[in-house]
Amino acid sequence: MFANRWVEAEQLFKEFKVSTFGNKKILEGLISQVNSTETLKYIDPDNVVIENRITSEKTSFPGAWFVSNERVCVYQPFGTEPYRDDFPVETLESVSAKGNGLTAGKVFLATDSDIITFSVSYKEETYRKIERVLDDLIQKALELRQDIEPVELSIV
Repeated sequence: MFANRWVEAEQLFKEFKVSTFGNKKILEGLISQVNSTETLKYIDPDNVVIENRITSEKTSFPGAWFVSNERVCVYQPFGTEPYRDDFPVETLESVSAKGNGLTAGKVFLATDSDIITFSVSYKEETYRKIERVLDDLIQKALELRQDIEPVELSIV
């Protein structure tokens, strides 16, 4: 199973022009986090910042992350306290991307409780493509939410 996931990840590295130099160990750890029901949409070893929307508390680390058909997963296995957090598709609210062509591009992902900032390629074509992948997932999540019949509550 792992070998198949690694091949899948390598195809995404090529498609999105992701540099994996010096990150094989963290990427192997990240890939081992992918469930058998998931399809990878994007994977990247890069910096992640997670800011709680209510408390403004920030967690920042050099790590890796992936986008699948089910969730966004951020991962940092090193240090005294390894870190992993999952953001199911149903919690994703909005995405935007920006860059200046000279430094890393940024993808901003808002969930129901956090704002996650990912450093990505400085090339606009690449960070816009990542933005579209996440936007497609958000649209699918919205469609799923609309398909759910509202439950009528009766007051007794």
